[in-house]
Amino acid sequence: MAHKIYEGVANPVTKTPSKTLLRYYHDDAFQGGQPLRIMTVCGPYTSSDNLDYEPFLDLVNVINAERPDVAILTGPFVDTRHEAIRTGQTILKDVDNGTDIVVPYETLFAQKVAALLEDLFQEDEHFSTQFVLVPSLNDATAEWV
Repeated sequence: MAHKIYEGVANPVTKTPSKTLLRYYHDDAFQGGQPLRIMTVCGPYTSSDNLDYEPFLDLVNVINAERPDVAILTGPFVDTRHEAIRTGQTILKDVDNGTDIVVPYETLFAQKVAALLEDLFQEDEHFSTQFVLVPSLNDATAEWV
């Protein structure tokens, strides 16, 4: 009968010399004395009645104006609780002929989320915000662990 469980030895504590930390903060190649700006946002990024991703577009405009160093976006990006997702009505306009087509969840994510983030970098070569996308358990495009 087991009385205690030992998970192993913990990793050693990371130690960074204070001179190195000061260099990261004050050196112009890094922060240049400016504070690190982090923006954290939680989804879903659509309104409850459509999949136009207008709230996400508003967020992208705020990120473009604010220019944080890091933007952490947590899902859901393609929310399984959304009525259109539950009923399989993930519809996009076909740009060639203007008709509505039903697309997979991954295509919806690529067209409505990833494309907007990529546009930020294409429109301004000096845009340097790093994005961290964290899926939710309610994301239709994320595989569960």
